Amino acid sequence: MKDLTDLFERLSRSDVAWGRESAATVALYAIATHRGLNTDWDPRAGETWIRLLDGGSVVLLVSTTAPIAFSLAPTALLLDGLDVPVEIVSVESMHSAHLFASPATVASLFPQVQPDLPNPYVFSVLDLWYDTV
Repeated sequence: MKDLTDLFERLSRSDVAWGRESAATVALYAIATHRGLNTDWDPRAGETWIRLLDGGSVVLLVSTTAPIAFSLAPTALLLDGLDVPVEIVSVESMHSAHLFASPATVASLFPQVQPDLPNPYVFSVLDLWYDTV
């Protein structure tokens, strides 16, 4: 299990200017370094995550509301040299519920999350995406 409480707290207090443009820069950088990636994001629908897929599998999720991205371990290497103030959380699986954080810190970083999260909130990357998209 990986505890993300401190990271979420630190990022929620950060003064880093972050938004769609910053998130898109991260996604474009990953695409430029690995040509096989496809983007799944509909900003007009208000989606708050950019998903990058490789052969239909999510390999990178970049938040448009917080300076954080989740990357499958090998994909994290694609982001070496990126000059954007983003926290890259490398994970072995997007599906495995091996991450946790306090509900309060999740809500402080992702205000769109439902207020009734269990304590502690144990989640997979895709759970977090679903709960905050």
